[in-house]
Amino acid sequence: MVNFEFPHRGIFNSSFLHSYILTIKFLRNFGLVLFLLLTSVLSNAEPAQEFSPLIKQAYGQVWKYDLTGTENSLRQEKTKNLAHIYVSDTKWFIQVFATEDAAVYSAYKQGRENTLKQIEAGPKNLPFYFFTKGEFYLHSAILKLKFGEYSSAAWEINKAYKILKEGNSRHPENLLLKRDMLFLQAFVGTVPENYAWMLQILGFNGELKPAMAKYAEITKAISNHPDYKIFLPETQLIQAFLTHHLLNNPAAAWEIMEEATQDFASNPINAFARANLAIHQKNTDAALLALENYKPEIPLIPHLDYYLGLAKLQRGDADAGAYLARYLKHYKGSNYVKDAYLKLGWAFLLSGDSKNYFNSLQLVKIYGKTILEEDKNALRETEKGVMPNVELLRSRLLYDGGYYKRALQQLESTKTASLTNVQQAEYYYRLARIQESLQLYKDALANYGTVIEKFSSLQEYFAPAACYYSGMIWEKQNDVEKAKYFYRKCQGYKNYIYKNSFDQKALAGLKRLN
Repeated sequence: MVNFEFPHRGIFNSSFLHSYILTIKFLRNFGLVLFLLLTSVLSNAEPAQEFSPLIKQAYGQVWKYDLTGTENSLRQEKTKNLAHIYVSDTKWFIQVFATEDAAVYSAYKQGRENTLKQIEAGPKNLPFYFFTKGEFYLHSAILKLKFGEYSSAAWEINKAYKILKEGNSRHPENLLLKRDMLFLQAFVGTVPENYAWMLQILGFNGELKPAMAKYAEITKAISNHPDYKIFLPETQLIQAFLTHHLLNNPAAAWEIMEEATQDFASNPINAFARANLAIHQKNTDAALLALENYKPEIPLIPHLDYYLGLAKLQRGDADAGAYLARYLKHYKGSNYVKDAYLKLGWAFLLSGDSKNYFNSLQLVKIYGKTILEEDKNALRETEKGVMPNVELLRSRLLYDGGYYKRALQQLESTKTASLTNVQQAEYYYRLARIQESLQLYKDALANYGTVIEKFSSLQEYFAPAACYYSGMIWEKQNDVEKAKYFYRKCQGYKNYIYKNSFDQKALAGLKRLN
């Protein structure tokens, strides 16, 4: 493993100094897609009226994460109309979302009241007024979710929904107003049971399939409309993530993503989106390609280093830890900190450095927060105090990276007799996951069955996950009743890590089948 400077985040009782990325996985995904949505919404005939050349330039700079250029363009534009306010608020939103810097977030909140006053002073007869005000609240809501302010975020979403609903009522011809509502209907249609309160606050029921079908129509209409076409890439990004996470169609999602992010080598936001989806699809090589240009220097968006370190760890690269360490050293937020320290520890362990493995685990306990499921799981794994089986760990990472044959070879060399009860559950679960990915469905179902039958009493995610993925296999084979059975069985498990995520996925599966 290559040498690198250990990330500094504070003082620990040893010879070294120490020192993170949309809540649970549900809220993170909710935040990521909202991030893509909320930075792109505009009105139908208004761009020509509201967007001067300088404002258009500023808007383009925001989407390339050129925040200094955005500020300069906005400063040069003397007309402070709704478009000016909207782009300025969007710039703040993206900066806070990308960095998760508490100081930047504090500055953003201090200026909110003045921004709202400027919006409310604008012409209330325009669709763009409803967009700007609605997005103002949505920007605020998603940042509150990121910083764990859930109750306040819910009320902000409620305000935004009412404004957007009124806008749709007054301006039903507006494509992007329609898109907003379709997005909310599609995503809220998969909210897990324990988030039902969000539906009550929003005041409507989600509809997954109808909303997604209409959303595809909206995307096509935007691509053919001269007043909207400037917003097509953002619309496609939203569609890509919805298609992957909600419709479970990774091939279609990646095709949309490729078209929308062709400038990923020079656009860190598109590199971020592309790498995120690639990692979710276990397409590690595509993620590494998207991040290639951001390796030499500290990236403006810290999460690029996190994704780079994670992708390299999954591929088995010796320098994976260097990028995780760079991320931990320069990132000023608190999400994914525990997860990054755990994965940094894994990088040490796989290189044979057990001392720094245990040092990293101590930092998992000290730094970061447990808002995200990944961070909760990192802390939980650390508190077990049990060093993972190296063969299982290598196989797990290779599988997560999409290197299925290498993962299977690694697993086949593992001696099961030496494994603990929990490790045996993991062994059969990971074997089934690999077999499923290699389309060995009969073998996969058999090993999922072993996990469900023998290890359901463990407070681990292996059994409920085995139920969910069994349901997925039966859904692919068009056996609706068996698929529904396993999705419902998945929802029946209590008190395990990743429960919210698997509940959301199982609910989406049931809605697809219904």
